[in-house]
Amino acid sequence: MHEAESEQNLHLSEQKRSYSPSDDSEHMHNKAKSEDKNALSRTGKCTKSLSLELTSEMHKTLKRLALQQDDTLNSLVIEAIKQFIKNDELISIKQEAMRKRLSR
Repeated sequence: MHEAESEQNLHLSEQKRSYSPSDDSEHMHNKAKSEDKNALSRTGKCTKSLSLELTSEMHKTLKRLALQQDDTLNSLVIEAIKQFIKNDELISIKQEAMRKRLSR
C-alpha cells in the first residue's frame, strides 16, 4: 500500500469512530489536567500525579458533585485532601496540647 493510501485509510478510520460517553470523560480529564497545571504553575509549586482506583459508584458521585459545584473532579479531590490534611494537623495540635497538660 502506498503512503498516501495509508494516510487516507487512517483518516477514514478516525472519521468512522463513533461517539462514546468516555469521550466526554476524556475531554473533562484533559481539561482538568490543563486547568490544574495552569493553576499550579502560577503558584510556582512543583506537582506530583496520583492515580486512584474508585468504584463506579464513587466515581459517579464525585462527578455529580463536581458538576453541581461547577468544578473538576481533580479540584474536588484536591480540596478533600487539603481538608483531610488540615484536620490531621488540628488533631495533632490538640493531642500535643493534651500531652502537655497531662505531663504537668
